Amino acid sequence: MTMRGVVRAVARAFPTAIISGRGREKVEAFVQLKELFYAGSHGMDIAGPREGANGCHGASGGAFEAAFQPAAHFRPLIDEVYERLQTRLKDVPGSSVEHNNFCVSAHFRNCPGEAWQDVIATVEEIVGQHSDLRMTRGRKVVEVRPKVDWHKGTALVHLVDALGLSQQPDVVAIYVGDDHTDEDAFRTLEETRQGFGILVSTRAKPTRARYTVRDPACVQAFLAGIVEWSKSGSNGWHANPSCNGWSMAGPGAGAGAGPGAEARPPGVEQ
Repeated sequence: MTMRGVVRAVARAFPTAIISGRGREKVEAFVQLKELFYAGSHGMDIAGPREGANGCHGASGGAFEAAFQPAAHFRPLIDEVYERLQTRLKDVPGSSVEHNNFCVSAHFRNCPGEAWQDVIATVEEIVGQHSDLRMTRGRKVVEVRPKVDWHKGTALVHLVDALGLSQQPDVVAIYVGDDHTDEDAFRTLEETRQGFGILVSTRAKPTRARYTVRDPACVQAFLAGIVEWSKSGSNGWHANPSCNGWSMAGPGAGAGAGPGAEARPPGVEQ
């Protein structure tokens, strides 16, 4: 089974989201799985599964009702920053500027020699002219974001709450990620004790994630194991196969695991 197939199977068994620094529409177009919740721009643009996917419905029978854009009023400023960076960095070899709806990414992975320093200096200069913007670092990228108290960790908490699962003691959130910005989600899960993080990395490094796997192949194997476990009687979703905005799919839905059913992972966020 391909990675896409495994992720689809996970999303049919558990509420599952992709939380990305890229724009939500770009992520949806790349992944092409209507069963998922998507949170783009580091969680500043959230939407639920497409109507009808997994029988998805909101509390009142409509689409997922927790679509959320906490930085929507910053969009004109983000557009302006994108245009300025496009102009300023067009002559920096190897650089590229990406508009991610509510943040702008300046990539320098392909910059030769010390050219990457020009990218960082330019972003710092522009951000310094706006008191309501901040610069963050990722892997070979610097990003311009609004100064709002929102990141991948707060987006994860929002999703769990919007699904109506934040007060469920048997729900465990699992977050898989490989980027520096995923540490916000790892830290949030550690502090709230709502679940745990899994870092994807080929080398040992400081992290707030509880576990580490080496590469995407390991992630795929882990997710395949989650799918197999979902079929067991220990999966509490069989006893209560739906929550706000999501319904379990497949022949096991509603089969009933009995009152002794154990933990119900709400899915894998990345």
